[in-house]
Amino acid sequence: MLMKMDYNDYRAKIYAGWMGKSLGGTIGAPMENHKTRMQLTQKELWPETIMPNDDMDIQIVWLEALQERGIWIESDDLAEFWQDRCRYNFCEYGVFLNNFQRGIHPPLSGIWNNRFFFESEGCPIRSEIWGMICPGNPVLAADYARKDAQLDHGGASVLCEMFLAASAAAAFFDDNL
Repeated sequence: MLMKMDYNDYRAKIYAGWMGKSLGGTIGAPMENHKTRMQLTQKELWPETIMPNDDMDIQIVWLEALQERGIWIESDDLAEFWQDRCRYNFCEYGVFLNNFQRGIHPPLSGIWNNRFFFESEGCPIRSEIWGMICPGNPVLAADYARKDAQLDHGGASVLCEMFLAASAAAAFFDDNL
């Protein structure tokens, strides 16, 4: 079934999604890896300096890949763009880069020598972009998410990113959470 949406409605939903992601990343970044309950005031939530945010930055690199290579990209396209344009090389990101630079391509790049980060949350945080470019097509959004997730993850992390991307794509045409 062909689904249609007014361009201005689509644009408003994209804007709202990016704003939500940006605000969450800005507020949440200084709190990452603090494994304790925090009681912060509203003033304490806003950092004095806006830090780089891998949650957003990698998705911008994916948009560049789509703009330059076209919509039918594969995991290796994403891997090349990450290697050339993304400066994050820590944790699972570093494992991926190490593997890819040694000729280990996706999906093996996400699981080879990656026992600690194999099923971490580094790839599900990148799911929104795939839902946003595939409004009303959760199957396609999940396929893009799989290609992304397998760069640096495996198992449940890949499935989680696929689910979140599919949910975001479906949400464009369903206001019922």
